[in-house]
Amino acid sequence: LDLLKRIAQENNLELVTKDYEGLGTLVAKIGDQENGQEEKYWQYEVNGVQPNIGAGQYQLHAGERIEWKFAEFALQENNQ
Repeated sequence: LDLLKRIAQENNLELVTKDYEGLGTLVAKIGDQENGQEEKYWQYEVNGVQPNIGAGQYQLHAGERIEWKFAEFALQENNQ
């Protein structure tokens, strides 16, 4: 989440987050795309897998690939 905040600031993008008990901090809006529009929500993946925790709780490690998507919510099974 800290990386996203820095990138948003560097690119002058509005970033809105919201804290949820048990989940942590989730991204609610980036730029002009806000959760709930067209039934889409901000989601992130690390190395192609959606973590089961909010972005604010995820500890990024060197070499990991983070991707943010504004898409319909889809549950992914974590087979790890």
